[in-house]
Amino acid sequence: MGPSSSRIVYVKKKAENTVIKLEKEQKLEPALRDAILSCVSQQEVDHLVAPFKTTGKHTKAEKARSLGLEPAARAVLERPLFIQLQQYVEPSVDGRSTLNEVQTGVGHILADIIAKDKDTMEFIRGLCDSSSVEIESVKTSAAKKENSEKGKFSQHKRQESNVSKFSKYFGFRRNVHTIQNFEVLAMNRGEMLKVLRVRIVIPDSVKQSFMFWCLQKRWRPQGILPAPLATLLSEAVEDSYKRLISPLLCRKLRCKLTKNAEQSAIVLFGRNLRKLLLSSPMRGSAVLGADPGFKHGCKLAAVGPTGQLLTTALVFPQEPPQRNDVDAVRSIVLQHGCDVIAIGNGTACFETERFFSSLIQNKVFVPLDVKYCIVNEDGASIYSTSPQAQKEMPDVDPNMRSAVSIARRLQDPLAELIKIDAKHIGVGMYQHDVPEGALRDALTSVVQECVSFVGVDINSCSTVLLKHVAGLSNSMAERLVEYRETHGAFANREQLRAVKGLGPRTYLQCAGFIRVNPCTASIRKEIGHDVINTNNPENRKLGRKRKRGEAEIDDAPNPLDQTWIHPESYSIATKFLRWLGVQFSDIGSAHVRQKVESTLALETLQSLAEKMGTSGNTMQIIVDGLKQQLDFDIRTNLSQPIFRRNVLCFEDLRPKERLTGRVTNSTDFGVFVDVGIGKSGLIPKKYLGNCAYIINRIICPGGAFQSMTLKSLAWSKRFYRWHDVKASERKMLSQYCFPFPFPSERRHHSTGSRGPD
Repeated sequence: MGPSSSRIVYVKKKAENTVIKLEKEQKLEPALRDAILSCVSQQEVDHLVAPFKTTGKHTKAEKARSLGLEPAARAVLERPLFIQLQQYVEPSVDGRSTLNEVQTGVGHILADIIAKDKDTMEFIRGLCDSSSVEIESVKTSAAKKENSEKGKFSQHKRQESNVSKFSKYFGFRRNVHTIQNFEVLAMNRGEMLKVLRVRIVIPDSVKQSFMFWCLQKRWRPQGILPAPLATLLSEAVEDSYKRLISPLLCRKLRCKLTKNAEQSAIVLFGRNLRKLLLSSPMRGSAVLGADPGFKHGCKLAAVGPTGQLLTTALVFPQEPPQRNDVDAVRSIVLQHGCDVIAIGNGTACFETERFFSSLIQNKVFVPLDVKYCIVNEDGASIYSTSPQAQKEMPDVDPNMRSAVSIARRLQDPLAELIKIDAKHIGVGMYQHDVPEGALRDALTSVVQECVSFVGVDINSCSTVLLKHVAGLSNSMAERLVEYRETHGAFANREQLRAVKGLGPRTYLQCAGFIRVNPCTASIRKEIGHDVINTNNPENRKLGRKRKRGEAEIDDAPNPLDQTWIHPESYSIATKFLRWLGVQFSDIGSAHVRQKVESTLALETLQSLAEKMGTSGNTMQIIVDGLKQQLDFDIRTNLSQPIFRRNVLCFEDLRPKERLTGRVTNSTDFGVFVDVGIGKSGLIPKKYLGNCAYIINRIICPGGAFQSMTLKSLAWSKRFYRWHDVKASERKMLSQYCFPFPFPSERRHHSTGSRGPD
């Protein structure tokens, strides 16, 4: 369920609970009931219920009501000529002993009535919407002390840097209608860390317009209002605005800004995660994974083409490299044929990169042509101590498990990254500040979408991967894996029906996302129990449990099981193959693909659908499935990793040099990119051109940047498109800038860090 769907369900449930509560309190009228159930947002529900909320016992208005002053307050509004407040004075009663105390109590009740009035709140909201309401942040006094008395502001050294991080928001002010979502989240974090003090600033014109409207229109009593009562009403309106309405508006605005910003952060995280999970896999190669580190050294793990762990080692990359470390790395690389090295991007990444670069440049790995790639290692350390990692690698040191995970992330990003809680993958914006439940639900949906989109090989996938297939729960995924381990590999999709608990509905939902690869499928053990008789149409009916038939499911492989064609469409696909005049066993061959292409050149898709007796959409899926190779992976044409053989430094860069960069993160305020200089830099949003399109459609974590000359402020690690910089800024920037690539829609796979001159 997506964020929008969850919000709708929440509002509906809140409205129903509100109706039940008002019915118990006997405050519900038919019109109010219909209005509450028709609400589409939480704010609408709160707005309708506000007049019926019971004021707290310790509020000023409730204390005045307990003294019996509410009739006097109502009389001021309804019968001002017939009310004498002096009559309510009782010297023996605390709170009514003097006329001044009576007036104060009546004023508090009036302020409460005004603040709970529906028309009044609608008017003040309209005023705020049409006025320049702003949000302001200033440096706290505690943060100011930190500058002069270092160490007293924070207990930890890491916290001492918080002040400088939020320098942009010292004396910061923005209109609430134009402020960016990332600015709201930054201010909230600064406020949480006690670096910033944040408040909503409502202009005085709003108060003046509100006072005039209340006294001259909404709360103007009938007839002539005596001067003392006019003063009392005016003071009550002002008190209501200052003490009740204005703080409420500020809280509502802050809440609205925060919710919108959190929702934006969740959507952004989901978009980045989707693109990262769909990164192109690197199959068929042994990979050496390197988890960099200073104190505890660099952990190495060699994994085979299918991800199996081959060996581990520990080295200490230094300048110059030590002979024993060089020999250890060379031995692993040559012995296991690791022509690709995956280096984690954590602590000591740059030093480790220089170590391997020097080995490559010195031809240590000859005859292998070795290259390396920087891999996002976020969450690897958390995974290394998780129950899943302990189950997969029980005899491997947790530190070495991180290196294994880094290597596997390069081989198959989707299969490895889903083992980690998605919030620990650093491809978002303030993801640790948003509600954990909403983030978890959104990211779970993204992971399931990606897994179903790519498909899984039922004979090689793990339980962690399988449970994300649409229609399968964790328990069902465990049953499928257990069945595979007990009875041998699945030979075709139909054998899924033999698994206990996997009914017809679940089968139809998940079968299209499950592939059966003959390379991983072996001869299946004989099943010693009855399975579904698929030839009996009665057993295909949904929603009713049927007794299993006597016949067993055929063990013969079905080439269609390697495509994304759903079993429901197999009969149509078979009919289409006969119509083409090709053999069933030729599915996936160049001959079949060529035959389909030539047929589409002569026939429209709709005419083919009519001849096959199906819909255009189903025919499109069948045609697409038959046009692909059997081992087709839709991720192959998506973002590719960037491989390098040498490392760069700031000092190595020359004016107007062209480079290739890798996106490490995409946010609402810009993108972070890595060009192999040791640290990612930021390209601010304003220099990305049509940034909404670029960030949403082109730029994604792991994606490559085409080589177009850019400039960068070296001291701030901020990169710019040179031709987008204002002429007035170029003279200043040119003193400190170096070039940087700009993204292109054309996909790029680089084997070096520099492009053509």
